[in-house]
Amino acid sequence: MKQFDLYNQYLNGNATVEQVIEGWNDYMASVYATEVQPIVQRLEDARKAYLNAVLDLQEKRREYAQLRNQVSEWSKTFKVNGAHLYIRDVVEDAQVKYLTGAELVGVQDGNLPADVQRVRG
Repeated sequence: MKQFDLYNQYLNGNATVEQVIEGWNDYMASVYATEVQPIVQRLEDARKAYLNAVLDLQEKRREYAQLRNQVSEWSKTFKVNGAHLYIRDVVEDAQVKYLTGAELVGVQDGNLPADVQRVRG
């Protein structure tokens, strides 16, 4: 926590409440620049990386879609032990931990999902 000099001066009898109030916004601007902005930047970088990774997965699906669809069509005419084989995609949604609305609400309330360990940056 960044020291608020005017508040300490007030506690020591060297500043008025009015001075503390007047100095508050400058103090907050300084706190934002030194402590908050780096966190905001990490959040922005993580958002961009996450969204680009989602697009990368979608592109990879599209890259293999035509071949997968052909093999899937063939599988409808072929049975193994009396059953048609499931032709999987290059990536299944169940294999990916996408962010959920509940996770975003939970983290806003200070809660992380059980599989995420709190790491301070």
